[in-house]
Amino acid sequence: MLNVYRQSDANVVSAATDVIESLDDIKRSLPQDVQIKVLTNKAEFIQQSIQNLLLTGIQAVILVVLILLAFLRSGRSALIIAISIPVSIITTFMVMDFADLSLNIISLSGLTLAVGMVVDDAVVVLENIFRFREDGADRKTASIMGAREVAVPVVVSTLTTLVVFLPILFVPGIAGFLFRDLALTISFSLTVSSLVALTLIPMMTSLFFREEKTNFEATNKLAVILSNLLEKLEDQYRFLLNRLIQRSGLVVFAALLLFGATLPIFYQLGGEFFPRVDENAFTLEVQREPGVNLFELERSIRQVESIIQQQVPEARLVVADYGDKEGVEGADNPGGYRGTIRVELVGQKQRKRGQFEITQSLLGSLEQVPGVQIKELIIDPLSPDGENGLMVQIFGYDPELKKELTEGVKERLSSIEGVVNLFSSSDQGRPELRLIMDRERISRVGMNTNQVASAVSDAVKGNVATSFVDQGVEFEVLVELDPKDKSETLDLSNIQIQTPAAGWMPLKNLARLERYTGPTNVMRINQERVTEITAELAGTDLKAASDQARLLLDQVDWPDGYRYELAGTAEEQAESFGFLLLAFAIAGILTYMVMASQFESLVEPFIIIFTIPLALTGVLLMLWATGTSISVTSMVGLILLTGIVVNNGIVMIDYIKILQARGMERSQAIVTGAVRRLRPILMTAFTTILSMVPLALEIGSGSETWSPMARTVIGGLTMSTLLMLFVVPCLYLIINSGVERLGFDAVHKLDPLADEEQRESATATVTLTREG
Repeated sequence: MLNVYRQSDANVVSAATDVIESLDDIKRSLPQDVQIKVLTNKAEFIQQSIQNLLLTGIQAVILVVLILLAFLRSGRSALIIAISIPVSIITTFMVMDFADLSLNIISLSGLTLAVGMVVDDAVVVLENIFRFREDGADRKTASIMGAREVAVPVVVSTLTTLVVFLPILFVPGIAGFLFRDLALTISFSLTVSSLVALTLIPMMTSLFFREEKTNFEATNKLAVILSNLLEKLEDQYRFLLNRLIQRSGLVVFAALLLFGATLPIFYQLGGEFFPRVDENAFTLEVQREPGVNLFELERSIRQVESIIQQQVPEARLVVADYGDKEGVEGADNPGGYRGTIRVELVGQKQRKRGQFEITQSLLGSLEQVPGVQIKELIIDPLSPDGENGLMVQIFGYDPELKKELTEGVKERLSSIEGVVNLFSSSDQGRPELRLIMDRERISRVGMNTNQVASAVSDAVKGNVATSFVDQGVEFEVLVELDPKDKSETLDLSNIQIQTPAAGWMPLKNLARLERYTGPTNVMRINQERVTEITAELAGTDLKAASDQARLLLDQVDWPDGYRYELAGTAEEQAESFGFLLLAFAIAGILTYMVMASQFESLVEPFIIIFTIPLALTGVLLMLWATGTSISVTSMVGLILLTGIVVNNGIVMIDYIKILQARGMERSQAIVTGAVRRLRPILMTAFTTILSMVPLALEIGSGSETWSPMARTVIGGLTMSTLLMLFVVPCLYLIINSGVERLGFDAVHKLDPLADEEQRESATATVTLTREG
């Protein structure tokens, strides 16, 4: 069996493709009875993941178009928005190429997440143009005035989403490295979509809308139903808002109470670095006691293989790899008593059980195999040490004391629920023979200790005595003891040593051999000796296990010079979570600064920032309801959410301030502005939410990585949208009234159409409020 590894900077899929093509060439030069088979190919999983993301993106586009048709009730309008999607995505590809950003799983995931968001600006612009046309403006005037009226909030809402990614670009470690491509891809796509919304959309509406006055009355039965539902929805919203705005303080207090009531859910959520992915394969490590011979190891491996064949009908291929990889009789290979078994499963669609359910059930059945320790090798490429479990490092010099401490730590860790398969690097020593020299005797026969040690080594390992040439090929002659003569201590003691003074004599006259158990390996970190303890997690998460481990190990009375550290994935998780929380805070500050510059106020941006805790309520409820742990991907989803949830508030508040600038009374402006922005708010929210549903449902290979991010956005945006429709108008009234009572001008907003002669052609929009 030949393992082929790529170079660190090589592309996995390209490297695998080149290898397979080379194998095809090699096969043609081999005899017909010789076969070459590819047993495992990790590129296949990557290709399946990419295909799944492409399919998810297509599904998202279809759902977005259906939502647009439902809300706009016009196939022509929906088509204009639909055209903007491929235009934005293709342009994003061009920008990515210019920025030397490759199309990989990370960047493709960013595009999939952005599908619903790239239409948000276009929806706001088109809906405003749509409203101008309903009020009687001609198509050219409606296109110009509609785009101009919302240009500033569209640009600002895009900026608020873009600035939240700035902190991610500076997050260190693997989290920052992985999500940098994601952040850049989404940023590029949203920037392009904003430009498309303010240029392509008005141009297309001026060309494709009918010239005659449009009443947009639905003609088919389904459209009539949808139209009536939307009108009833607006009527009900206006009715409720008129009632609730009179009790603004109570509404805001109820929102705060809801947020506080959901906070305890946070402590019920698990935590993990990255979600584990069903890769359609797993690897088991089978370990016997050190020094076991190859035949005993093979017998144990075959027992395990037999159980796998019986217990895992989903297995399509089982490959065992065991025995010495170098050295003689395992002398130079500490892994000579270990073997691995790779189990390839059929595709997810062809089996009812998930990979993790299969492995947990199998490990329980394998406990009946005598004399072996079996664990799953969880090779996680997203984890710093390649494994996704609990790791504790014990520092200290004295091997005996450290071994005693290690056993105590293992006993404490075993009491943690969900911690299984505990191993330490000092668990099993390696049987050795220690040569104790008699220096006085060796000196009397005219030798030194190095000469005796060299003679023993030549006898055990062999020595190249001579060489000969046969048909132009040189062969070395290795002379060593017969294996049966070095299998017992007594036989080795009788090795004949040639001495200068006494001729040949047995080794036992010069030294004695003692059986000894030595370490299989010695680890050092910063020149300190370290013993590692690893454990797998079953039925618990890394965060809970790490917290429990810290609590228990802090109770140990550690001697001077000895200490413990949680390492591996737990260490990287804690560091990444800390940096991402800081990035979340910075994203909130940057979002506030962008809104403050738009509204020219330090107070009013707090109205919109208030939507963030409303979103957190939805996030906690969604993660709890779906059993999703907090991970790096869900944390990035939370940062993304910070830039998304404020957009609806920006569009609503901006329009309310425009109405106030036109002379409308405050309460009427709040209700009218909120009702008129109801449709674009719901459209943008639904397109973003539904575009992420396929990803959240974990349909296909590799989707487990990104589903927490999608669920975070869906839960937060759903709750935020429902609550902000009432909380933002009420909070605006409270703050606006308070500012006025303090003697300040509460409306720092100019009508974007006020200085345009073309405003006359849009008098219906300027002077009238459309009821119903």
